[in-house]
Amino acid sequence: MPISEELRDVYLKFECPYCLVPVVHKGSWFKVISNFKCAGCAENVRIGYADKLVFFEQHRQRRNEIAKDAR
Repeated sequence: MPISEELRDVYLKFECPYCLVPVVHKGSWFKVISNFKCAGCAENVRIGYADKLVFFEQHRQRRNEIAKDAR
């Protein structure tokens, strides 16, 4: 299952699993990275493909709910 292109240019928020510091980048950044160093706790955070699928789907659903409520 491929990661959706729908959120490529949308800013998404990911919380560090170690210290909960938010990391905000466009979807395209999250799509290509596999790990990053957290600015809050300096831990190396790995985001695997399965995690990315869940992450993007959660953001897609949230975005659809907001659009639905705006109608």
